Amino acid sequence: MYTQCPSCGTVFAVQAWQLRKAAGWVSCGLCQVPFNALEALAEELPPGVDAPAAGAAPPADGPAPSSEA
Repeated sequence: MYTQCPSCGTVFAVQAWQLRKAAGWVSCGLCQVPFNALEALAEELPPGVDAPAAGAAPPADGPAPSSEA
């Protein structure tokens, strides 16, 4: 599975266990922005992407808070 950072566009390979552990929230290994990986989850790489980057990881401080008020 793959996900893409909405801030910088970097694509990451992710595993289901990683997403379960962090409730879908990861931090971009390039720009450090936390994002919900489930929102951009795909089975295949996006067109034009040769290989995913390394470095999508659950945020160190746990899942990001909901943006809903």
